[in-house]
Amino acid sequence: MGKVKVLFVATEFAPGMIPFASSIINTLASDKLFDVDCICVNSGKKSYKPYVAIQNCIHIEYPSNKFIKLIYKFYPYKIIKKIQELTRKCNYDYIHFLTGDFSVSYYVKSLSDRSNLVYTVHDLHPHEIEKKSNFFFNILRMFILKGNRRLVNCIPTLTTCSNEQMAELKSLFPQKKVVFSHFPTLVTSQMINGTKKVEELKDKHNYILFFGGINKYKGVDILIDMYQKSEKLKNTCLVIAGKGIQYNTYNNPNIVSINRFIDDDEISDLFRKSSVVVYPYRSATLSGVLSISLYYRKKIVVSRLPFFEQYDCNLIKYFETNDILQLEEKIIQQIKEKDIESSDYEQFFSSNVLIDDYRNLYSI
Repeated sequence: MGKVKVLFVATEFAPGMIPFASSIINTLASDKLFDVDCICVNSGKKSYKPYVAIQNCIHIEYPSNKFIKLIYKFYPYKIIKKIQELTRKCNYDYIHFLTGDFSVSYYVKSLSDRSNLVYTVHDLHPHEIEKKSNFFFNILRMFILKGNRRLVNCIPTLTTCSNEQMAELKSLFPQKKVVFSHFPTLVTSQMINGTKKVEELKDKHNYILFFGGINKYKGVDILIDMYQKSEKLKNTCLVIAGKGIQYNTYNNPNIVSINRFIDDDEISDLFRKSSVVVYPYRSATLSGVLSISLYYRKKIVVSRLPFFEQYDCNLIKYFETNDILQLEEKIIQQIKEKDIESSDYEQFFSSNVLIDDYRNLYSI
């Protein structure tokens, strides 16, 4: 049997999207059944270049000019031109859009033959956000949501890393092929080999850690509220590490807010010195944060949401979403328990698991 020729397209460069797409591209390129090309879009430091390890990768730089950048949101002509150029040269078995890719939705919809297109569905329903009165922000958000929905509607083969979302997609589109695929690991070689210390935590150990971009749906305010009211945890430091909404920490000296992008080579230091990692999400469709915690064999407390329940294992304790008393209770239980030497990381995030999923997706 010959190799399956796949063109991956990754037009979004949000910090979570880069390791998501890179992990899939690198893993499949390492398997003898796949012949992989890719188009990746970078924006300054938000770049796929340090992460994508294959030669057949075309990098497109996102424009820095504000006016051209706005045009790109609605019509990314360089990306479309490159897709057209590659598809004329190569007879791809599949063209797979990995990262939401709303900006190419009108182009995809205009294609007369979409039979070899595949789309990874991230968020079938939008997450909660902080309400903004900014007119242009709201218009852009509406355009993004409609673009994502357009791709879901017009592409015949869909995959998602959420069992709940897969079931809904199958119900909505019984005529389509809808396949589950495991979330790829977000653990990079830079994380594994990194030795850089987190400057803000040089004197901190055995802390409660939240890590990730800080958005409303991730429930960081719930965690802070619980911590402020807790007598039992007041002597254990709480670390909020990640860029995003700056929540009120009540001038509490035991709450350390590191509101910046955390470099991959700082991750090892950040996680190894923590006692328990907490993800108090209000909602979750897809997320790779558990891959990092499980890799470092960290005890975890996480909201009881369907996506997170897919990863039920010995390192995880669940609390009912928004229940701060139960959140406190589970954190205390995890702190008191001995460290666990084993981890189910390989069960959920190994290369073999991912390759099997994509063989199934592409009917190999």
